Amino acid sequence: MSTLNSTAKKAVVVKAERHLKRPLTPDEISVIAAWDETPAKFFAEEFTDRQIAETLAERTAPDSPVVMLNSLARAENSITLDRDKLIAFQKGPAKKVVRGFTFDAAVAGFSQWMLRLSALCVRLRPI
Repeated sequence: MSTLNSTAKKAVVVKAERHLKRPLTPDEISVIAAWDETPAKFFAEEFTDRQIAETLAERTAPDSPVVMLNSLARAENSITLDRDKLIAFQKGPAKKVVRGFTFDAAVAGFSQWMLRLSALCVRLRPI
């Protein structure tokens, strides 16, 4: 789980929990933890408890990119299963774009690039 390493982020959590009357979920905590200090301070000082809770609800809704990315980050799936999750998440024209993207070719290209880079690093390494 993400950490809340600032007073402003902790204040946002307190305000949200006060409105919701429950502890925040790990996904809600991860949204707050991802904020830089300036947005966290702005939320803590300018937003009401209700506005913070509504913002977290939007960002942790099932169709939220935050939820989708957190799901992919936590999973130990293959690229094929992650691709299927991405396709299921998308709507309309974006779904066609993601479905048409050739992940296998992208992975193969990345792998070849990484191998060339590794070989170059080995050759340049001082003896």
